[in-house]
Amino acid sequence: MGSLQGVLCLMAAFTLGACHSKKGGQAEALILTHPLKRDTTISREYACRINSCQNIKVLAAERGYLKLGNVKEGQKVNAGDVMFKIVPGSKRTALNRAENVAAVAKSVFENTARRLKNQQATDQELSEAKAQWDEKLEMVKVAQGDEGVNTIKAPFSGLMGRLLLPEGSLVEQGAVLTTLMDNSVMWCHFNVSEAEYREYAAQAKTEEKQQVTLVLANGQIFNQPGRINFVDAKLDTQSETVPFRADFANPTGLLRNGESGIIRMWKTIKQAVLVPQMATMEERGKHYVFVIGKDHLMQKKQIAIAAELEDLFIVSEGLGVNDMIVFKGLSQAKDGATAEEYEFEEPEKAFARLKIKE
Repeated sequence: MGSLQGVLCLMAAFTLGACHSKKGGQAEALILTHPLKRDTTISREYACRINSCQNIKVLAAERGYLKLGNVKEGQKVNAGDVMFKIVPGSKRTALNRAENVAAVAKSVFENTARRLKNQQATDQELSEAKAQWDEKLEMVKVAQGDEGVNTIKAPFSGLMGRLLLPEGSLVEQGAVLTTLMDNSVMWCHFNVSEAEYREYAAQAKTEEKQQVTLVLANGQIFNQPGRINFVDAKLDTQSETVPFRADFANPTGLLRNGESGIIRMWKTIKQAVLVPQMATMEERGKHYVFVIGKDHLMQKKQIAIAAELEDLFIVSEGLGVNDMIVFKGLSQAKDGATAEEYEFEEPEKAFARLKIKE
């Protein structure tokens, strides 16, 4: 009985093993192809700071009392609009004196009018009191005039910032009253590495070269195209980068001063050598492919990656367009082994399902 059980167990183990071998023995087909060579567009991204094309602090030109023009916080101000008036202390004193004298003249007139009702004053006295009051009111108007008052006008059209001091405040010369920002065009400042700057400078000066895209903080693409309008003449030795500036029209006012974003620059690489990422392997930061050479021998070959696309690598060194590489079936590839059973696909077919930017 024990012997029979042993035989049955052995048969079961053999059957299970055979089933597993049959099921798992379907190795991935070895498919070979060539790298693809074609003009390819790549993008590079740079963190940027978004600023107004004009952004100034509005300062008090002299010491005095603050008086507001016809402006409001956060509102549009046109060039030439009166934003503030600074009334000197001496003028403020003169105005106070004129207002006090006018108040006394008004009191005399009102008292004379009451006395006239009680027949204690004459029409002539009331007329004289009224004339005195009118004269003092004219003196108040003169004191209220802009003569001697420093008027601050908007130097350009823009948005007024927060009012930092309330009307009537005694301000010192140079005190910051508010800010004025022109957001019609926004300047996006970013830094480019020295090596990438040299690549940029070597390109032909075309309109396409100048165009960039702005990615907002929420990941959306800003709906206006940008253009590189400034490249600094010197290298920042601390960061080893070159400052760039891209300008974007801001017709709806969506962009605000101080925001952050990402500048996306585009570059076309002529006749780039492309390999699928799935045909490569990475070991210790280095990339390799398997090349099929003479006598169908497999050779593990290191390649240098110039740029990375969604499904592809652009190879700068280590691989030629005529080399035959393992496209699929890397699990079967072994350095020095012979590729005995394989299929070959033309690059156009092998790359058909991969994403390539032209």
